[in-house]
Amino acid sequence: MIGVVCAAYGFDRAAALKRRRDFLREFLNSLAVIEAEISFGRATLGEIFKKTDAPELFGLYSDCAKNLSELGIKKAWQLSAEHAADAASLYKAERDAIYSFGAELGKSDVEGHKKSTERITRLASAYAEAAEDEYRRMGRVWRSMGVLAGTLFVLICI
Repeated sequence: MIGVVCAAYGFDRAAALKRRRDFLREFLNSLAVIEAEISFGRATLGEIFKKTDAPELFGLYSDCAKNLSELGIKKAWQLSAEHAADAASLYKAERDAIYSFGAELGKSDVEGHKKSTERITRLASAYAEAAEDEYRRMGRVWRSMGVLAGTLFVLICI
């Protein structure tokens, strides 16, 4: 049983790195869609968010769109971003970037939104690159270490 638990822990840590990588990739893609919609479309943020969500984002946009009318953009974004960041196992700097993007939404004109989106895109791009590198390096390490630690505990118990 101890061996299985150790192996499961290693696989869970590797899966967390994968969720983080996938979230940041999809968030980066969603920023491009949002920037285009804000620049060329005349849709509201709620409509844009409903079209933008993807499974890898853990309801970031759909939850925000759902709560937008009753909570306002800032509070709705904060709540949905916290939920998605927890589900995606994001690091603090990544969480802060996502929170700051939501804090800037709805506060300026089209040009302000474009500049905000461009700034967050640069940050998200760097974070996505780092997450990809970390998953490539550490994903296999976590899985292997979990199996090896489990095997070691089993051998010690025997």
